[in-house]
Amino acid sequence: MDYEKHGETVKIKLYRDFNYPNVKRIEKVLEDIDEGDLNTIFIDLTKSKIIDSEAVKFLFKLKKRGFNIILKNVPEIYYEVLEILELKDYFKDIKITYG
Repeated sequence: MDYEKHGETVKIKLYRDFNYPNVKRIEKVLEDIDEGDLNTIFIDLTKSKIIDSEAVKFLFKLKKRGFNIILKNVPEIYYEVLEILELKDYFKDIKITYG
């Protein structure tokens, strides 16, 4: 995992699945940087094939704390997990980008 902070945005690039171990790594990053001036969290999921329920729970917490969330190249399973957990409407303002 790599990350860089630019102003009010932290950009995180995962090299594996978006799962519990990577959630813990991202939480550590957010603890280590000054979270006070952050408003956007960008997560590049290009190399991720899986997004598990712990990752969705983490995104839920970030949204609840008021962060803008941008996800890049989400795997199809993301939409299936949201459907199963009935969170599709709650997550509708998370921006998804491809490319």
